[in-house]
This record gives sequence, C-alpha cells and structure tokens, in this order.
Amino acid sequence: NNPPHPPPTFIPICLCSCATMASAAPSASDYESKAQETCPADVRMFSGCKDEQTSADVSNVASFNLPANSGPKGAGGACTNALLANVYNSSSDFTWVGLLRAMQKTLKTKGYTQIPQLSASRAMDLKNDKFSLLNPRSNGNLKALFIGINYIGQQGQL
Repeated sequence: NNPPHPPPTFIPICLCSCATMASAAPSASDYESKAQETCPADVRMFSGCKDEQTSADVSNVASFNLPANSGPKGAGGACTNALLANVYNSSSDFTWVGLLRAMQKTLKTKGYTQIPQLSASRAMDLKNDKFSLLNPRSNGNLKALFIGINYIGQQGQL
C-alpha cells in the first residue's frame, strides 16, 4: 500500500482540443473561460470506478444499512449505495473529497475493488467545498442528481 497523498487544491480539467494542444499552455483564466464556454453548467460527478475498472452491483442494499426499497428489488450499484450510506448514515458535513474518501473506504471495507472518482467542470477548492445538492453559485437553477444504472434484460432497461 502506498501512503496517502494530500489532495491537490484544485481538480485538473482537460478541455483542450487537438488544435490547442500544439500551442502554448493556456493561463488559468483562459482555461476557466474555455471551460465555461464548453460547458456552461457547474457539473460535479462521482463515477463508480476508475476508467479501467468495472462498477459492481449490490444484490442487497441492507448490507449498506439502507432500506430494502432503496433500489429495485433491494439491489443497486455499489458506488451509489456507498454514497447513500455515507450521506444518510453519517452526521458529518462532508466536503466533496471527504465524501469521496468515505465512499472509497466503505467500498474497500466491504471487499469491493472499484475506486470511485470525482470529476468537475470547474475548479474546486477540495479542502473547503462542502458536498451539497444545492448550487452554491445559484442563478435560480437547481442542481440535478442523476444516478444511472442499466439493468440489461430487466424492466426499465435503457
């Protein structure tokens, strides 16, 4: 096991095209401006695992101390259940990174090898930005939470 590294202050976001790769590196303000132009929304996303991994399903959400009706027929995604278990079963006021680490610890403790990831369309203060479903930079629009699981061969298949 490698020792944990302190988190970076901001998440890097790659929005450059092949045409811009050949030019000099953009300044932070140019980068933020390009990000705003490319994706006007403030998006923060937990993914179930690293790109080279596969997200596991959970056949019994009760193993995460969640009610049986939390997923279809008491089942769901391991990452989704780790997120819900940490949000519902903790009195902690998580930062985004704090919640990510709690999710990763929950999955590891339960024997899952997948490692959830956090991505964002804007720079984030990883030490201080609190997890919330409410938009801190509200312009009258609310954030949406979408949890997608495709149960192939079952009712509701996408």
